[in-house]
Amino acid sequence: MKKAFLIILLAVLAVNVWAQKSDNKFHFGIKAQPALAWLNIDADEGVSLKSDGLPFGFGYGLITDFGFADHYAFSTGLEVVYRGGKIKRDSKNILGSDSITETKYSLQFVELPITLKLRTNEIGYMTYFFQVGFAPGVAIRTKADVTTTNNGASHTKTKVDASDDINEFNMSMIIGAGAEYNISGNTSLLFGLTFNNGFLDLLDDTQYSGVKVKGTSNFLALTVGIMF
Repeated sequence: MKKAFLIILLAVLAVNVWAQKSDNKFHFGIKAQPALAWLNIDADEGVSLKSDGLPFGFGYGLITDFGFADHYAFSTGLEVVYRGGKIKRDSKNILGSDSITETKYSLQFVELPITLKLRTNEIGYMTYFFQVGFAPGVAIRTKADVTTTNNGASHTKTKVDASDDINEFNMSMIIGAGAEYNISGNTSLLFGLTFNNGFLDLLDDTQYSGVKVKGTSNFLALTVGIMF
């Protein structure tokens, strides 16, 4: 996490120097994204395996907007995103009693969003926007907490290495909308809502008691930041 933060900080400083020499069609900023994260699960028919709950996720990073026409910008950046979710499996143990396995994945990705941003004219101090695009990402941390319950007795293993369960590459679609409130000059406060919909199987070759499982990662985030 410290390394990722240092990379983003250096990127902000470098972009700031470059931006001072560019025209006003270029803007950069920083953002934070508190979010709800979950996994969409697909398993064999008749298998009691499902997504369970909405753990909190988080993201932060750098925004760069390159305006290429009135009301249009190419928006990218560099983000660190905390994804994950819970999976619950109901089954029978070897004695025929109910057995429940709950796996909570804590995943950290570095992502490079590539989006098209559509902006309105400034209305009062507000400029509204809509954006859509894609975000390729690479996993830099894959951990899991696994809780097994048999006959009412539970046992939990924490921070288990889940690298064998998780596909290290992810691709997701981004849909977002929000507004920028102009403070002064090119400086604006940013706020919006972003839906990040993964469409690659993150649970690559993962099996639960011989059952092949597929899962995609999604999160719904409140985006807050500042643009310069």
